[in-house]
Amino acid sequence: MLKLDNIYHGDCLELIQQIPDHSIDTVITDLPYGISYQSNRATHGRKNSPKFDVIANDEKPFIDFIKYLPRVIKPTSAIYLFTRWDVQQPVIDELQANGMKVKNVLIWDKGVHSMGDLYTAYGMRYESIVFSSMPDFRFQNGRPVDIIACNKVFNHDLVHPNEKPVDLLRRLILDSTPEMGTVLDCTCGSGTTLLAAIEEKRHYIGFEIDEKYYNIASRRIKDLLAYPKMF
Repeated sequence: MLKLDNIYHGDCLELIQQIPDHSIDTVITDLPYGISYQSNRATHGRKNSPKFDVIANDEKPFIDFIKYLPRVIKPTSAIYLFTRWDVQQPVIDELQANGMKVKNVLIWDKGVHSMGDLYTAYGMRYESIVFSSMPDFRFQNGRPVDIIACNKVFNHDLVHPNEKPVDLLRRLILDSTPEMGTVLDCTCGSGTTLLAAIEEKRHYIGFEIDEKYYNIASRRIKDLLAYPKMF
């Protein structure tokens, strides 16, 4: 069985099978959207050098782990899956196919819009978060609204191409996770969900298949635990 308050390097489809039954309070996962994203921002003065490689398992919306969630979550659990408007339906369908009821699609207002198509499409300023709650779930601090305004991480500060701000993850954890509850992130990237859990005194389990980001996340966790006042 996996230990709490750890990040594990490996395939989440294998690792999740080592989680005890009905032990997870909240699932927060920024799943690969299936768009094979690669940053075009140049680094070190090389105009054609991408800042980030294509992330793992990004050939299609990565929903394979969803079928394992009913076993590990509690009747009081909540699930938050980050996605995007044009690929959110497979996420919704897979949750429902596995007996989990989708209650909302939350809107994360990032504060600024992306570049993309400058001439024939509106600037994309939000991302979707598919929210599912179990029959005995109750919010921790009253009913929140379905639009969350939180500025994205500035490009020059990113350590992962899809990095989410810690404050956004803290908000979701506080909304839905009891004190000393356990948060699971199946594709934790640079570890932001785990940092948020630590800051809010919740237990956590994180999985990351890419060794580079596993190492980054491990270092960020170690730094936060060693120097909490710096974060």
